[in-house]
Amino acid sequence: MEKIVKQADLLVYRGEKREEYLKQEFKLLAERQERKEEAERQAREKKEEAERQAREKKEEAERRERKEEADRKERWIELFKTDKSYEKLKDLIVQEQFIDACPEDLATSLREKDLPTPERVAKEADLFLKTRNRKLCDQPRKVFQGNARPRMDSVRPLEPEKKFNEGHKCENIQSLVT
Repeated sequence: MEKIVKQADLLVYRGEKREEYLKQEFKLLAERQERKEEAERQAREKKEEAERQAREKKEEAERRERKEEADRKERWIELFKTDKSYEKLKDLIVQEQFIDACPEDLATSLREKDLPTPERVAKEADLFLKTRNRKLCDQPRKVFQGNARPRMDSVRPLEPEKKFNEGHKCENIQSLVT
């Protein structure tokens, strides 16, 4: 390319036809423009390909995450040996939340008994507390103590400056269930 440019310069200096010089100059400019456009096209295609791959990778990760979450829920349901009906799942979730909110000794006792319904859990909790002459809210249980971690990745621990909300004290657990 530089050789052509030098030759074109020589033509002008020798007094040759100026038209030939301009044609060569125009040809060189056109070639440069084509190379520039080709480089831009290749860069654009490369960028689009990278974006497409990133999008596919993200979609695949989301699909895998949804499948893993569905598998976790499936294993959770199998572990508790319950039906997949709405009512059974709702009862199971309410039961687990109730047990998680109980004092540790009561929660351990309820989990050991493997009770089938929230009503049975409430009766057993009342019996447990009556035999020990205690009330459910005598000792509020803090969910996140020390190095304890939440059970699910989506739950974040409370910040240290935030206080736990104190609930009302209840005399009879069965009144909460019915």
